[in-house]
Amino acid sequence: MERSTSIVKSNKTRKRNLSHNNRQYSNEPHIDKTLTKNNTLYYRDEQGTLTSKGGEPEFYEYVANPDYEKNTINQLFSAQVNQFNNAQKGNRNRILNGMYEHMESTVGKRGGYNTERELILAVGSKEDFKGKSDDAIKAEQELRHKVIDKFIKGFEVRYPSIRITQAHLHEDERNTDTDAPSYLSYVNPHAHIDFVPMPVPEFTDKGKPKKPSASMNKALLNMFPNAENDTTKAFNAFMEDARSYIDELALKYDTTHVRKEVGTHDYKKVNDYKEFKDRENALNSRETELDSRETELDSSKNELDSRKTELDDKDADVSQRLSNV
Repeated sequence: MERSTSIVKSNKTRKRNLSHNNRQYSNEPHIDKTLTKNNTLYYRDEQGTLTSKGGEPEFYEYVANPDYEKNTINQLFSAQVNQFNNAQKGNRNRILNGMYEHMESTVGKRGGYNTERELILAVGSKEDFKGKSDDAIKAEQELRHKVIDKFIKGFEVRYPSIRITQAHLHEDERNTDTDAPSYLSYVNPHAHIDFVPMPVPEFTDKGKPKKPSASMNKALLNMFPNAENDTTKAFNAFMEDARSYIDELALKYDTTHVRKEVGTHDYKKVNDYKEFKDRENALNSRETELDSRETELDSSKNELDSRKTELDDKDADVSQRLSNV
């Protein structure tokens, strides 16, 4: 069976709609609240392990807590932050309040990008349900659920420079318009995957740990070194690999699965698509610029630290000589 494989970066405003993902809204008529229990929530427990629960309200409340995102990011980066802080001689360069606060005070406030990103994933479309029986549609929904679930659970193994903070497999959204074709009233499982880039730790020439980074560009280049240091090529490789991963998983449940070739942006008018790409390229360029500035700043701080160390050594030498006079 032919199925489209849709995985896109939520990039329009760089802001995730967590209230929608966590079912905190009450005025979304396309959400059938009697089906929300069928959703799956993936989140980090207090030990940092990615786990999953159903769509019950108490689980949504857990990730909707304002401190959840902060605590999760701080926990994920704790080892890197501790290693960096322990290598500093004073508090001037240390990350004193955790990685989340550091990210908010730097890249977040500069407007380059958010502390987290989001991918939206779907396998196939409701158009595939047209002309099928209820049993066939139910079997197809179950297949799509399994593929998306496996994709999320295997995501960090396949993409080791990325960490999921929370993900949502939604199976409660459907068309309630009575005038719409009946096949559109069925649910098409899809997922929102929220994540934070976690590049491989970097060190200076002297082996001193550099400040931890949450740069998406660095994470992409870690995972796709064949991109020749081109972040656009690396991102495109990431998207293509993710689609291939979906195909691999779908083939486990349906040996006849074939990826349906559809225009990535068939639903957009030409001008809309051009505007989308211009905005995306501008944001990616801005992110690259911020990464470069951050690297320059870290380099300047390291140079100042080195000079300070030399002066301290000279002061100690002079003091020793004076004490011997």
